[in-house]
Amino acid sequence: MAKGTNRVVAGDYRGAEVIWNGAELLISGLMFTACKIDKTTVAHHTLVGQTSGLFGTNVGYNVSVDFTNGKRSMLSLDQQYYDLLIRILF
Repeated sequence: MAKGTNRVVAGDYRGAEVIWNGAELLISGLMFTACKIDKTTVAHHTLVGQTSGLFGTNVGYNVSVDFTNGKRSMLSLDQQYYDLLIRILF
């Protein structure tokens, strides 16, 4: 897994991990209770870009997320977590 993958890299919750607990996708950090990522908590999301590795292989996705509580975060996700995010939000 690439450094910084499955983390909040900018905005609110910066530095927190994005985790899958088997039932929910969550943003988890030491300074706050876990924030669920689903249709009820996300107002809008946008794929900002893809990160490439050696030989141009896809390493991850940068996704901007606007939450219904007014907070905004930039997530760095690997392929597995990006697929989970898309499946959960649609």
